[in-house]
Amino acid sequence: MIDISGTGNNTLKLSLGDVLEQGETSLFTDDEATQMMIKGNAGDVVNLDDLLPDGTDPGDWATAGTATVAGVTYNVFQHSTLDAQLLIQDGVTTNLV
Repeated sequence: MIDISGTGNNTLKLSLGDVLEQGETSLFTDDEATQMMIKGNAGDVVNLDDLLPDGTDPGDWATAGTATVAGVTYNVFQHSTLDAQLLIQDGVTTNLV
């Protein structure tokens, strides 16, 4: 989990490689995907790209609905070809790059 809430508007850049390397399987929902969670608030931004560390692009991120974890709503982003999910707190702007 990464928490970007705090003073001011914060920006985080993540890649598919980051999620696969730093996430763990079924952390927040029971679906066997490698998952990470981003907490934040209005004004915060996550720039999410679909590249692996070697620069290859095996697919794309897409929205996959929402999930509620511990009473907090998250927007779920699922990778199209690899079992990777990113849960981003509702209210945080997400840019797919």
